[in-house]
Amino acid sequence: MRPGTPSPELRTVSPWSSEDSFNGLNTQSATTGEVGGQPPPPYRARSLGAVDTQAVRDRPVFRHTSDHRGWIQSTTSASRPQDVRHPRTILSNRSDPRRDVEGQHALDNRATEAEDANAEDHISEERRKQLFMDRSVGKRGEWDWLEDRRDNDPRYHPATEESHRDMVEMLERLDAQLATLLSQWSVTTTLLALVIVAVVAYPIIYPSDPDTHPLLLARQTSAAPIRNKGSSAAYRSPEVPYGTQLRSGLNVRDVGAPRWASGKDGDIRDIWREVTRGGSSGEDGKPIPTGLIMTILGRDEVVEHKVEDLTREILVIGRHLSEAGVKRVALYLPNSVEYLLTAFACAFYGMSPVLLPYNQPHVKVYELINSTGADALICAAGNLPLDDAAEACKNLKLLTWVVEKTSRHMDWNGVPDSADDHLKVSVWHDVVAEQKGTGATDLPTNDQCPPLAPIISVWQPVDPDIQPTITTFTHQNIVAATAALITTIPLRQRLTPADLILPADGFTHTYILCQTFAALFTHASLAISSVAGPGVDLATASRSISPTIIIASAETMASLHAKETAALTSMTGKLGKYTHSQAMSAGRMPTDSLVFRLLAPSSSSAGNTPGKLRLILTSERLGAKTPFLTSTMLSDLRLFTRARICYALTTAAVAGAVAQSNVFDYRTEAGDGRSPFGAPISSVEVTLTNEDERALEGVMPRGQVVVRGPGVSGGETRLVGVRGQMGGDGTLRIFDV
Repeated sequence: MRPGTPSPELRTVSPWSSEDSFNGLNTQSATTGEVGGQPPPPYRARSLGAVDTQAVRDRPVFRHTSDHRGWIQSTTSASRPQDVRHPRTILSNRSDPRRDVEGQHALDNRATEAEDANAEDHISEERRKQLFMDRSVGKRGEWDWLEDRRDNDPRYHPATEESHRDMVEMLERLDAQLATLLSQWSVTTTLLALVIVAVVAYPIIYPSDPDTHPLLLARQTSAAPIRNKGSSAAYRSPEVPYGTQLRSGLNVRDVGAPRWASGKDGDIRDIWREVTRGGSSGEDGKPIPTGLIMTILGRDEVVEHKVEDLTREILVIGRHLSEAGVKRVALYLPNSVEYLLTAFACAFYGMSPVLLPYNQPHVKVYELINSTGADALICAAGNLPLDDAAEACKNLKLLTWVVEKTSRHMDWNGVPDSADDHLKVSVWHDVVAEQKGTGATDLPTNDQCPPLAPIISVWQPVDPDIQPTITTFTHQNIVAATAALITTIPLRQRLTPADLILPADGFTHTYILCQTFAALFTHASLAISSVAGPGVDLATASRSISPTIIIASAETMASLHAKETAALTSMTGKLGKYTHSQAMSAGRMPTDSLVFRLLAPSSSSAGNTPGKLRLILTSERLGAKTPFLTSTMLSDLRLFTRARICYALTTAAVAGAVAQSNVFDYRTEAGDGRSPFGAPISSVEVTLTNEDERALEGVMPRGQVVVRGPGVSGGETRLVGVRGQMGGDGTLRIFDV
């Protein structure tokens, strides 16, 4: 082969290759040293050792041919035999001797760069740490080679160093300004900074989302699509819209019934049966919580009762009353566990309990006993003179005293000579003690019990001279109202086994009694205090316990409002009240706000630490001449008690309530009228009647209130002495005639 002639090449045929694509990427100009019109990448030897240039050049090089016959494998070293042929290759000569040298040089540069990159990428983390330590002590090695490579890399532009210098200067200026600011810091600056931080951080930490969707408050009732002449449409709770049945019971399922089977309405006996299920396993295998039942005695004593002992007392007292042959049992007791046990005993043994209002004049009590036809009386010891009671109530067959522990050493079994022939006197704890060892604890089934007897309620106005209203309720009325009161409260605020409920009003009021039955049915804990009644002081009633829910009368809440308002004189308290009103207007309770806790007036002493009062259920007794609550008073009471409040409308002929406000409805209205009572509960429906048809048109009809449903005695009643109006938001409003 002549000197200067191109070297023969081994060519591998590829049918889809092209010369043009290769020439544009891999050709190198002999004059400019450019590849494809761009500057070639830098070519340097590594500092780790000398590079064998001859070995690099002797590597096989794959190039593309110009005659479109594929890729070739060529060698540029003279040490390789030029006549070695490979299968599927053919020998060809290059027409341009420069291509061989230029392409080989370009590929050599690329191979060296690939090796450098691989060497840098494959350095382990431990090796990098070692290189860093070597450099820190003055050694040079691979780390310096890496930095040299980065310094010569065109990707690292000098502008980067300039940007770093600008950042350092900016930080120095910021440090100088901060030092100047801190040198002039004072107490005033601290206060201003705290105010600014509070204003900025408050909306972030405590979001302004309302507690419920505003649309749920804008339309709280479901109205019937049609109405009769002289009457408005029927308004119902959204739970039972028009076309469905009103809530009529507790949906009690028998033991062993399929889970998909519908339950029955039940009666009062099923409420206590549910109480006795506490501690057992439910149908889903989960344990049923056991609610506590306790009695508050005096200042510090709290007595906890076992459900088994209370069940035994129910059976003992029920047999004792049944053996005496009585049919109606009058209850003249303060709130006590004996009051509830007597009501359950009457249900299991087919007798009618008569709910007499407490703290009445003696003459009024005798009159009520005779008016209701009661032939048995269970009374707190010492509340009525025995001789006068026996003389005034000739139809009494049995009188049972409920004696406190401090007075049980006395003899209470004496009978007046004038009533010795028809009156029997007994003592509660003696009757229970006599049969304590022999009494069974298994409740009788419904088939073993006598037929249910009605429940008689006495609705006595505040003035004892006004004639009372005596109403007869069936068990269906009571359980329908109980079930409706449970579901009327939204799910997030509903009664749970974690709650401790304190009834601060008398059980003679059906709203208080049904709420107490609801607490027992939901396995919530129940605290019973004899300090309960209209206008009672909440601090006295909740002494020694920490209730989460209080059931109180409107008189109690009105007196609490007057007391707390008179004590609100400080500027911080007034500022807290203002911020509270603003939060209420936005639809949220600021109970968890730090600013609220700092600025709000001291809460009423309803309960003790560590309990947290979260809900108050209050009601107005319509027609009882009791004070009512305005929307402004309710808003203030939420501030004073730091709890949500439900305001219910009650009347004599309706078990439970007619309507109850939404627990998340914090809106206020101008004026001194009654606060709106919310939507009807799910056991009743409300219509308005009026002779003037124009008053019934539109979305805000006015007229006389008519209540129908399973919770109403007799199925229907009219509210006398007041006029009603349905607001644009579907809430019931009451106005005096």
